[in-house]
Parts: sequence; C-alpha cells; structure tokens
Amino acid sequence: GEGIDEDVEVDFVLPSGEWRYALMSIRTLLRASSEVSGAITSVLDITDSVRARQELEKRATFDALTGAYNRSSILGAVQRELERDDSTMTAVIYVDLDAFKPVNDNLGHAAGDELLVLVAERLKVASRGEDDVGRLGGDEFLVLLRDISGLEVPVQVAHRICESLGSPYALSSGAVELRASVGVACACAGEITADELVKRADAAMYLSKDQGHGLPVLEPDVAGSPRS
Repeated sequence: GEGIDEDVEVDFVLPSGEWRYALMSIRTLLRASSEVSGAITSVLDITDSVRARQELEKRATFDALTGAYNRSSILGAVQRELERDDSTMTAVIYVDLDAFKPVNDNLGHAAGDELLVLVAERLKVASRGEDDVGRLGGDEFLVLLRDISGLEVPVQVAHRICESLGSPYALSSGAVELRASVGVACACAGEITADELVKRADAAMYLSKDQGHGLPVLEPDVAGSPRS
C-alpha cells in the first residue's frame, strides 16, 4: 500500500510435508500519478543456501563433538552479560575433569570422546534451564548463569554438577569413574571483563583440584581465603 519494495525470506511446508525456504522479491507497480496500482512478486527457492548458511552458523557456534557452545561462543555470551547496563549478577562455573587422560590412554580416544559427550549432557541436566554450557577445550567446560539473585544459586548448581559428574559412566568399552574440579566466580555487570571473570573461576577450580575432594570452590574473597 505504501509502495515500498522489499525482499523477504519466508519458510513454508509443501503439501507433501517437505520444508522449503524462499526469497520473495516484491516490487511496486505505479501509475503515472505515482499511485500504487499493484505489485509483482518473484519467488526463488533458496532452501539449499539457507541450509548451508545454518550449518555454517552451527559450526561457528557449537562444539562439534559435545553439542555445547564452543569457546568463542560461551566467552562471548559471558561478555555480553557483563556489558549489560543494569546491576544484574552473573556467575560462571569452571569445570575441569580429573583423571581424564588415563581414559584416553587406557581405553582410547574414542572412549574419551564418548565420555566428553556424556559429561556435556550431565552438565546441561545439572544446570538450570536458562544456563549455557560451553566447552573451552579438551576436558574443560564453562557454565554461564545469568540473572542470579545471590551467591547461593551458583554454589548450589556447582554442587549438583559435582555430584552428577562423580557418578559412574557406562561407556561402550566399559564403566568409568571420575570426578571434577569445579570453581565458581561471580560479578555484577560493568565490573570486569569475561576473561577476568573466567580467570577468577579458573583460580577457584585449581583450589578445588588442590583439595582433591571433588567439591566446588567459590572464588577467594578479598582476604584471599576460599569461600564455599
């Protein structure tokens, strides 16, 4: 009605049930008086290119093995939370698997990969529905908790994670037991960067590893004493 030309991508389902994607180019027809008299629409099937684009986006966002967010995606999500213009509190939980290398050495890399997939699944179940789980690389994971009301929230999630990851795993090559070292760090928007927050959680994780009990450690306070 306003005579505006547009290119619009739309998806639709054929009578056969097949999903397709199309680019609709809409061009206005005008009378000599510049009054809109109609429109011409051309439809181009772009299903293959859209699927290719979606696959590229998926590869750029998610870890190919575990389906968790990849390193750049999870760190980017943390940074966006810390750049919000409000006073929300954000927490990250740094997870490092203990004794993962012997699984690869004794059972093979296929078993190690299978174990990492199961770990990612357990992290998603143990965290809250709105939390993000990312794989930083190797056997290290990061869980992002948004809009937390206090320190007790990430600590509770971290305890669930430790309990879940400490249960036996049934792999194709046999049963495996391990536990995780877990560090927790929190910050309000505008206080620090994502790298700084993750480093604090990483430091807490090493305190957890030094203790050797498979229990989470909250980042040290200003006096330098670990909090739990």
